[in-house]
Amino acid sequence: MSKKVIFRIVISLLLLAVLASSAQATSADEWIRKYGRSKLSKTTDVYNQMGRYVTTLPAGTFVCRWATYGDIVIIDFLYSDGTEGSGRVPVSAVRSAVVAFIDDKGISNGFQELDFFDKVRSGEIDPSGYKFTQEYSYLNDVYNTPWASGASTPTQSPATEKPSSPTATKKPSTTKKPSTSSTKKPSSSATKKPSASSSSSSASRPTATPKPVKSTVMYQSMAAQIDVLSSYESQITVNGKKLTVLTSELEFESSAKETERLAVIYTPKTGEATMREKANQNAKMVKKCKGGRYALVLEKKSGFTKIYYNNAVGYIRTSSLKFYPIAKEPYAEGLLSLNGYTNGHAEINVRNKAEHGTHICGAYRTGTAVRVIEIGKTWTEVEIDRIRGFIQTKFLTMPE
Repeated sequence: MSKKVIFRIVISLLLLAVLASSAQATSADEWIRKYGRSKLSKTTDVYNQMGRYVTTLPAGTFVCRWATYGDIVIIDFLYSDGTEGSGRVPVSAVRSAVVAFIDDKGISNGFQELDFFDKVRSGEIDPSGYKFTQEYSYLNDVYNTPWASGASTPTQSPATEKPSSPTATKKPSTTKKPSTSSTKKPSSSATKKPSASSSSSSASRPTATPKPVKSTVMYQSMAAQIDVLSSYESQITVNGKKLTVLTSELEFESSAKETERLAVIYTPKTGEATMREKANQNAKMVKKCKGGRYALVLEKKSGFTKIYYNNAVGYIRTSSLKFYPIAKEPYAEGLLSLNGYTNGHAEINVRNKAEHGTHICGAYRTGTAVRVIEIGKTWTEVEIDRIRGFIQTKFLTMPE
């Protein structure tokens, strides 16, 4: 090996050492302030160029946006250990982290978000002299700065947008009349048969009084419509009145085992399954069942299972269900959080399966209360509103 080659190798090693030391000297805060000109608006899965899953980044993560291809953005980001990563995310998940504003002289300007608020806190900038667009109203929650939404839109502050309770905005639609499920079938069965015959034949034949048809679901011997079904407590409508009752107090005819009276629609790839009139793949469709939602099990078989779902009865593939017992005791409650904080506009995904890239049953803001079924090292099984699924354990805060 020549001296020239050895010299080049030594120089290369020295350069690598210098680069490594400079990379270690750059803190995450310095990286964000220098490169974090964008941030994620929601919890987002990151994939590499080959379409393979890389990681999941929470809402509010600062990223470096360096290329856009159609609906895809290529970003750089920091892992929690300070190392840098890259991948692609949807355009809709990325927003500017540069606070744009017009000062009191009418001059447009902008600051990197963290630098701007440093100047506000130090007194270098008086925020009352700036007008912000509605795009930056989310800063109210992050920095507790009521002026960030701008004088032109005072009614749009997040204080008016926040629900009074975690489930206030997630309640089911009440457009259906409570008596629909309990009266439609009996009335149709009672009138269709007599009307099928002619007037003369109906006059000559005695008309039998139809027997009352029992509703699929009853509560204290009264027909009930289920508005929100969950493992321990459910919300129902009985005779026009809305009640919250124990799920174990609901009456329904089932041949399933006690440990399999409840089911959750399990479709981690597609997000929905088809309910049919009969236990046959070619039978007429009744409706689509959404992944993560509960159903009552009426009859379980290997191929198809008969269920009560969203005030309808039908058959669904047994492989599209996960079975559970009706809970006898309430679950402990926790709060969705981001880096330990339970305020803000960050949204946490609830997945149908404890695995990245699977169907997202719902997304809820930090601070939302969830019922905690089982805590794992990486994933935790939770129940929220009418959904049962999984969140990453790092996004859960339990009360002390």
